[in-house]
Amino acid sequence: MRIFFKKDPPKTTLDNLNWIPHLEQLLIWFVKNDKHISQIISESIQTLFKDGYRPESDEHNNPKLLEEQSNGEFKINNPIGWVSARLWLDLIYILQQSTKDRSNLEEQFKTRLDYIEQGTEKTVIAAGNIGIKYEFDFNKFNLEKELSKVKSDQEKEIFKKSFLDDTLVSAEVRLLAWIYQDLFNKQYRINTSKLSR
Repeated sequence: MRIFFKKDPPKTTLDNLNWIPHLEQLLIWFVKNDKHISQIISESIQTLFKDGYRPESDEHNNPKLLEEQSNGEFKINNPIGWVSARLWLDLIYILQQSTKDRSNLEEQFKTRLDYIEQGTEKTVIAAGNIGIKYEFDFNKFNLEKELSKVKSDQEKEIFKKSFLDDTLVSAEVRLLAWIYQDLFNKQYRINTSKLSR
């Protein structure tokens, strides 16, 4: 079931699929209207990002590539910029993998979404296990307060990295799934046979 808000987000088409201003408008709309994606601007995520934590990226969607190719003129210094860069790089990769006539574009979208979704499986479990172990209050989450409950520095690092990874990559997946739905008029479904066990 597709959730409609008072005003729907900007529509994605094949014409604006990898147009950066459109993707930025789409991301900002979701940050303002979607409670899951809005977590990327939470104080906890902002703090972790400022402290240098970043999700792992592959060679096709690593925002550092954009920074390096711009010779220092382009710098990703916040989570919104990071998600925007990853989203654009994912879409470029999907388009590069599709045939010239785009006949396999939907399949390339599914393959990429499945691949990225698989990465969130480990991070959500790692962060969740530590949160449960130390009885974190996720309803009134305060990163500093909750981390003060953790005795091990190693567990603190695992939680911080996993929490940031899960939040940012989940936002990326939700946005790609929305774009998939706009383009193909159907909801993306996780291919559970590809998930690691």
